[in-house]
Amino acid sequence: DLWVSRCFELKSGREFKRATLIKRLVEMGYKRMPVVEDKATFSVKGSLVDIFPPDSDYPYRLDFWGDDLESIKLFSHQSQRSIEKRDKVIITPAYEFLATEEDYEDVSNKVSEEIRKLDEHRA
Repeated sequence: DLWVSRCFELKSGREFKRATLIKRLVEMGYKRMPVVEDKATFSVKGSLVDIFPPDSDYPYRLDFWGDDLESIKLFSHQSQRSIEKRDKVIITPAYEFLATEEDYEDVSNKVSEEIRKLDEHRA
């Protein structure tokens, strides 16, 4: 359910805040890189945001004018040249497993408790 809830659609000609997009990509497990060459990565260069979803054969180049998404294009990650224009793209999480901040906190608390128990055993 969490994985599906994190998927979202971007449409050319619509408003979408770049800062929100970058934050969501990081939360979904994408790694920010200087240049997009591998799946589950993204890069930001001026008005352009390149995203390589794990379920796509090619990355997408999003061109923004402020917070308006002007265009979406597929491009070759090898040549960096556009292949074709698209009206929309569905962005999926980078990995099959996602965790919330609460999940991480729960695991951290459990690990801390186990370490405390081990320390008590040693004493």
